[in-house]
Amino acid sequence: MIKLPDYRYEELKKIVVSTFIKTGVRCIPVNGFEIASKLGVAICAYSSLSPDKRAKAYEIDPDGFVAYTDQRWFIYYDDTKCFSRINNTIMHEIWHVVLDHKETSEVAEAEAKFCAKYSMAPPVLVHKYKAYTTELIQEYFQVSYEASVYALSYYHKWLRYGECDYTDYEEVLYNMIELAT
Repeated sequence: MIKLPDYRYEELKKIVVSTFIKTGVRCIPVNGFEIASKLGVAICAYSSLSPDKRAKAYEIDPDGFVAYTDQRWFIYYDDTKCFSRINNTIMHEIWHVVLDHKETSEVAEAEAKFCAKYSMAPPVLVHKYKAYTTELIQEYFQVSYEASVYALSYYHKWLRYGECDYTDYEEVLYNMIELAT
């Protein structure tokens, strides 16, 4: 995976927050299905496809993918996976939509992967809810163990590089997002 320039990561974080505002995200865990619906993106489970189309979908990607057809975005996903994996896949594909990635590239994949990671468990919210372990991150953010490890690592990096000085978008996230009860 390629590394994006630092300024691009900052732009992507702002895009995540503005998308949350646009779609009315107000709590964690973030629900990819809800965001996709509010963005007008059609979502199709692999199990709803004919056997031939399902086989082709698995060849494209075993987890899911996005397609732009007839002026509309579609997210296809493997609905046999666990919810945290499905939700991560949906979130990844949503960022392809939001960022208008109509062509596949390493940059597009890096951007969508980063946005999915950031949107699922932003460091400022890990900090707000004191989710200082992978177990708490999994519980509060409803992510997989693997995603919780990445989120915790990213949180520790965030702490080293300026947790005391929230950016404008971090303040918005901190004040806007609540923990679902």
